[in-house]
Amino acid sequence: MTKDREIRERGIEGKTGGTGGLKFISRDGLYEKTDQDDLWVDPGDPQENFWEYSQSGRKLTRVDGVTGKRTLVDDKGYSGVGGGLNNPDMQYVKDVGPIPQGKWQIGEPRNGGSKGPYVMDLTPDEETDTKGRCDFLIHGDNSKGDFSASEGCIVLGRGIREQIGKSGIDELRVIP
Repeated sequence: MTKDREIRERGIEGKTGGTGGLKFISRDGLYEKTDQDDLWVDPGDPQENFWEYSQSGRKLTRVDGVTGKRTLVDDKGYSGVGGGLNNPDMQYVKDVGPIPQGKWQIGEPRNGGSKGPYVMDLTPDEETDTKGRCDFLIHGDNSKGDFSASEGCIVLGRGIREQIGKSGIDELRVIP
């Protein structure tokens, strides 16, 4: 099958790349034909990417699951309160320590009532050990702004929460 025919059959305007592989532009972005027949990869596919939150470093990073490229998105978030604030050693202390390490599924944004607008539920992966802790969210800070709004939830600014919600990336990995 010719490259032009492959493009036409997929119903997409395209062009050939200079690397010998077939690349084309679609409404969703740049795609590349791999060496395997019938396997098309979107380098920016949200399903391959994930968010990473560092308990101690307060850093939220976007990680490209294909290339490994890491992009720092925010370093002002926090999780936990008092002695548990950003303290990985207290991750299993209910209502005090930060969100436990592991993989989490990010839910759709919603109005969080007392937690404010643009709140996202976090559901632990079956292999994530929460030691019985539950009901984690990504939400905004309180009006005090004194690092007291979290009992383990991840607190981030509204713009960052919107970026997460609109990214299509639904996996969060929490590290020490």
